[in-house]
Amino acid sequence: MNTININTSIQKSIKIMNKVENKILVIIDNKKIIKGVITDGDIRRLFLKKIDYTKNISSIMNKKPFVIKEYELNK
Repeated sequence: MNTININTSIQKSIKIMNKVENKILVIIDNKKIIKGVITDGDIRRLFLKKIDYTKNISSIMNKKPFVIKEYELNK
């Protein structure tokens, strides 16, 4: 799983996204709790908007991702 901290800048997140294979980043807080996700599609849509790329990724992440816990996969 590709995780980044919620305080990571959008600019750094784009650089990380370019290096990962599945093009999705899971955003976690300091306690390693999932706070959101961002995909390559989200990043591409940003280029159409005027946005400050130094802002934290939390300003653009999907804050309500659909999450399945590992134990739920075995049901």
